[in-house]
Parts: sequence; structure tokens; C-alpha cells
Amino acid sequence: MAGESEPHRRRQIVDNLVGVRFKEAGRIYYFEPGEYDLDVGEYVIVETARGAELGTVVIAPGQVIANELDEEIKQIVRLATDDDLKQQTEWRTRERDTTVTAREAVGQSGLPMRIISSEYNLDGSRLTLYFESEERIDFRDLIRDLSRTLDTRVEMRQVGPRDRAKLADGYGRCGERLCCSSWLTSFPTISIKMAKEQGLPLNPGKISGVCGRLLCCLIYEHDVYKHIRGSLPRVGQRVTTPFGDAKVVAIDTLKEKLTFQLDDLSTIVLPASEVGYGTVVRPADEPPKMPRYVEIAERLSASSNLLAVVDTPEQDAAYGEAPEAPSQVSAEPDLEPPADAEVVGGGDEEPSSEEAVEQGLAEAAIEGEPHAELEAQAPERESGAADPGAHTRRRRGRRRRGGRGKN
Repeated sequence: MAGESEPHRRRQIVDNLVGVRFKEAGRIYYFEPGEYDLDVGEYVIVETARGAELGTVVIAPGQVIANELDEEIKQIVRLATDDDLKQQTEWRTRERDTTVTAREAVGQSGLPMRIISSEYNLDGSRLTLYFESEERIDFRDLIRDLSRTLDTRVEMRQVGPRDRAKLADGYGRCGERLCCSSWLTSFPTISIKMAKEQGLPLNPGKISGVCGRLLCCLIYEHDVYKHIRGSLPRVGQRVTTPFGDAKVVAIDTLKEKLTFQLDDLSTIVLPASEVGYGTVVRPADEPPKMPRYVEIAERLSASSNLLAVVDTPEQDAAYGEAPEAPSQVSAEPDLEPPADAEVVGGGDEEPSSEEAVEQGLAEAAIEGEPHAELEAQAPERESGAADPGAHTRRRRGRRRRGGRGKN
């Protein structure tokens, strides 16, 4: 109708479309049925860019779900007859010999390409050759020779590894026909992450199809694996189980079982139902990690405390030395430090060798007891030339000399 709006007219066209397929597992194209009352499974003749083609109705009128159709919608020419079906069969039989002829021509030309298959249209006026190559090829001379030999118009199309497997057909590792050749109309996007989430071995020979690419069936159960694993703890995560804190070491997604490693290195297997799908399982409290600078400071403190080692009186007697006055360090736990004494460090930390010398000087001055060695070291410390290990080195030197001299 002339006064009919464009959206309304577009809606009527979509409602009166039929879906037609020219190959098994091929793309579906839409046509207007016109005056024909079509049903699924009927053969029709349509006009395409390659000329007249014989197709099969796979979507009946009123069942097409489409909001936007970019391609131009054409009408169905007529219903297919028995002669059309017979002619189609003859051309399909001839395609095998044509493929062999094309491969021989490619071998004579020396072009780095491989002919996969060939395809005629309904009346044989056009031939399409599908080939595979890793580089761009100038095949104009080849087309000219094949057109003269086969007495038809030749067109060549380059395909990839997946399309090659689709055209060649075959059987997969599962024992069934290839999905791309039997029912898969388009190739989904497959990633190696899907194989990881399904726990498959990352071996190219086990997760690749006949095309050399990742198996298309990896995407079939990916959503199921993703849903189940999303509610389970990850491998390597520490969780709390009825047997204590443990680490997840393995997950059987299909059986929904988890393998845990306890702190005593024993392993247990629990069904996911017992751990509550993450509701009962809670992350175990891991010991806090010590900051790097704290670790370095403790190591330095431990190494500096080695310089403050004081020999016992028994060891001095063994070397022939008299024990020194115990005015340097006070070991009485009940004595309180003087009010004016300086407190170095804090708590239970042991003083360094330098702090021990200063503490000994302070205690000797308070108690009024002279300490010859400490007083001799005092001028040197005030002048900035003090050596914290000098006292220890002098004593070690006397020991090496057998205690024959004293400073």
C-alpha cells in the first residue's frame, strides 16, 4: 500500500520470510516466498550472486526472528522439480573430477597453493574453487587456463584451516562427524582459558581438532564448568574443613569433589556438598608475612649482639686471667636502675657492644668504683675514635699469646 509506513511494511516483510540453506551446515539466507506456500524441507530455486541455485527451506514463514536485515531480500523464483534435483546430483558428481583437474593444473604452475574442493552452480555456468595458501598468490594465469580447459567461468576463494576442515568433512576424536560439517553454521571464538577451566591437559594434540585449531566443543560445556567452579574454592587456596585447615590441591568439577592437603601433608577428598559450596568453607587465617625491612633489621641486630659476648670467670681462669669486677653488668633482677641512669633500648632487647660499654661507665660512676679498662676507653669514645670490638680483640690477642702479657 502506498500510504503504509516503512516500519510497518518492514515488519510485514520479516513476517513473510523463509530461511533457505544451500549447503549442509551452511549459512541461512532469507527470501520472500511470494505466491508459494512453503514448508520446511521443500526445495526451491533462487537467484544469487553466483547465478541460479537450488536450496532447501529450513525456516517456514512466520518463524523468522530478525530485527534488521542488511542484505537485499529477493523472491523465490520457483519450486524445484525432479529434473533440477537430478541435474544438481550430476554436477556434484562432476565436482570430484574437477577438483583433481584443478590440482594437476596447480602442480604444473608451481603455485604454493592447495585446492580443497570445487563447487558448481545449478546450471554449471560458474565454478568456484576453494584453495588454501599461506601467502598471497597471483593466480590470474591459472584461472585463464582452467576456464579454457573446463569451458566454464572459474572463481577462486581462499579459505582458512577451519573452513578447509568444513569443506573436506571427516570424523573427530569423539567418533562422530565434524561439528562444522554436520550442523555448526559458524565458528565460535575458542580460547585456551576454556581448556584450563575444564581441567584439560594443555597438550596441543589432545585439545586440537583435525583443522589444527582448538576444539570447537570446548565451548559447549564452558558455561557449566564456569558456573560450578565459580562457587568452589580455587586450587592453592587455604580453607577450613571438618578435619582442620587445609589447602585445595585438585578439583573434580564434573563429580564436584575437592582434594585437600592437611598441615600434616595428608590428603582427603570431600564432596562439594559437604563443604557447602563456599558457604561453610571459609578462608583459613594464614600467618602474616614479615616485612622485608623488619627481617633485615632483626638479622643485623642478631649479628651485632655477637660482639657483646662476655667470657665467664671459669673461661678466664682457664686462660690464666683473673676475673674482672662485675661492675659492668648487673645481673640482679630485683635491683632498680638509678633515677639518673640512661636507659638504652627497651624491654627484653639485649644491648649492643657499644651500649654495654656506655652502660658500664655509667654504673661505675654511680657506684664510685673505678674501672680501669672502661676509664681508659672513655677518652677515646669522647674523641669519636672508639671501636666497639677493641676490648674483645685485645682479650683474644692475649689468649693467643698464652696470657703472657696484659695491657
